[in-house]
Amino acid sequence: MKFTVLEGDGTLSADSLRADASGSALLTYNFDGVLGYATIRAMVPGYDTTDVMVRASVIAPGIETQGQYIRRGDLVSTAIGFNPGPMADTPDPSFFLNYLDYEAQLGVVVIVEDTNHNSSSQGYEPVYGIILNTVYAGTSLSGWGIGAMVTVLINEYGTPTDIVFDPTPPAAYRYEWAAQGLTAYTTTEALEADRTVFEVHLTEPASGVRLKRASEIFK
Repeated sequence: MKFTVLEGDGTLSADSLRADASGSALLTYNFDGVLGYATIRAMVPGYDTTDVMVRASVIAPGIETQGQYIRRGDLVSTAIGFNPGPMADTPDPSFFLNYLDYEAQLGVVVIVEDTNHNSSSQGYEPVYGIILNTVYAGTSLSGWGIGAMVTVLINEYGTPTDIVFDPTPPAAYRYEWAAQGLTAYTTTEALEADRTVFEVHLTEPASGVRLKRASEIFK
């Protein structure tokens, strides 16, 4: 089937959707610009149903966090389907997590829940969170992203749950919004208004697990 998007937020034409003998066919397009993904469903009664998942490359905090075509809760097999060929699979036995390294080519590290505690990622294990660093060129729907001023983030999500100085090289201020599952690492300029974001963590909201930074995982 071939589809053409006419408007980016909700209108789709079916260029080649065959109807049944009575002329019945159904095409639905459900897109949420905030979450950054869409499901296209084409149904021909009595014949077949086809679903196609389409995703945008956006930073989307919250319950359905997303970055570089990966959503929190995806299976590893889905994440690799959108982004094949991770450079490394590094275990963190302290929290039973694994880190899939796409840092060099995508600026992304995928955090995987090691459900069977064997220190490696399996296709059926879920994505716990996503780390996006300076290579990542995407932005959120509202315009902030890597390289944005921290004040833009504060305007978007309100007062951070926590602001902590992190001396781990490169030194940074860590801004955390627990309810959104969003943590941003920024530069260390004396004036907060001058600090810019260089790494973002999208994780399960208010999880309580303190994750390593990409610089600590891959040295």
